[in-house]
Amino acid sequence: MKIKNQQFTVSDPSSGVSELIGGILMITIVVAAAAIIGVILFSQQTPEKIPNINFMAGSDNSNHLYLYHNGGDTLTKGTFSVLVDNDTRNDYTISDKGTEWSVGKNLVLDNVPSGAHNIAIIYNATGSGAVLLRSASSSNATLQNSISSSGAPVSGTTPTQDLVSCAAINFTDPSCYFFVAPDAVLNMFMKNVSQNSINYYRADKCSLSEGQIFSIKIMDATSKSSITINKIHPVVIKLSQNDIISIKFSSNSANFRTFGLAPQIWELTGDNVDLNITFANGTKYFSGNGYSTQDIAHTWISDYSNLNSDLAILCPSPGGQGANTALTVNSTQYINGQNDQNIEFRKIRPLSVGLFLIQSDKNSAPIYFVGVADGGIWIDGIRRQLGV
Repeated sequence: MKIKNQQFTVSDPSSGVSELIGGILMITIVVAAAAIIGVILFSQQTPEKIPNINFMAGSDNSNHLYLYHNGGDTLTKGTFSVLVDNDTRNDYTISDKGTEWSVGKNLVLDNVPSGAHNIAIIYNATGSGAVLLRSASSSNATLQNSISSSGAPVSGTTPTQDLVSCAAINFTDPSCYFFVAPDAVLNMFMKNVSQNSINYYRADKCSLSEGQIFSIKIMDATSKSSITINKIHPVVIKLSQNDIISIKFSSNSANFRTFGLAPQIWELTGDNVDLNITFANGTKYFSGNGYSTQDIAHTWISDYSNLNSDLAILCPSPGGQGANTALTVNSTQYINGQNDQNIEFRKIRPLSVGLFLIQSDKNSAPIYFVGVADGGIWIDGIRRQLGV
């Protein structure tokens, strides 16, 4: 019996070891490469956010340079420098004496001659060198009005629409909003409303003191202003520049309302009021002493001068119980609750932002006043120091 030859194949054990070692080496190389890349990436310092800022510049005739922040990020004093004609300046001050230069604040540099200058803001807090944030040219502006130490216009002056004049009064006049970034105007408006302002409310049947006169001088040169009398058969009387309307209150006067945003009065109405209209040439609309009892149906005044008026409010309270009353002056509330006192606001005018409101009707409640009293607030005949 023949046995056929059989062939047996024996695997080489070294071939399996080579493949295993190769796989381990590949994994090791990938892990090492990832670790190296991670170290390189994460060892780098996180880039500093570069602020964005807008400003306007102007110099005056007293060697002051004003930089007005009108939009963008807040900068902290010490993190930036001001370059004035290639001269680095760090001796600036901020208008509120603080450390943050933000929207609505002035940066002031002394010893800068009047005239045009090239201005640049250099940011130094990047951690990797200085960065130019914004550059501009200053205007050669001169203050048009005297400015008091408090920063407000001296009585009788009107702020002009030049940058330096507006900067000197912290842009509190609405005419200065021209220089302010749109996103900052609302905040400035609300801030100005709360400063040097009176808000009075009383839930009672009050009347305006008999005999007092509410007077308005028309400054409208376009002859678009008018007053309408007689609600049943309306008569429209055109008003021109330097015409004066005066309203005197009697015991029968009621339903007096006026409101507007200076230099405009959007509405003025009243029942049984004594009305006097004196035209610029001296003639009067009504004969006799010039006053006539009228119902005022509507008034539109497109420009007027400050009111030459006091506002005395009489609120009789049966039983002396008083009525719910609120008086807020410069954001501080002085009365909030039951009150039976009479109050007088002397030399009234609109707020610095122009807002003005009076509503009084002895036949219905409540009564409102929003404005300013340059002559002070008098309660039961005594002047009270309440922040105005």
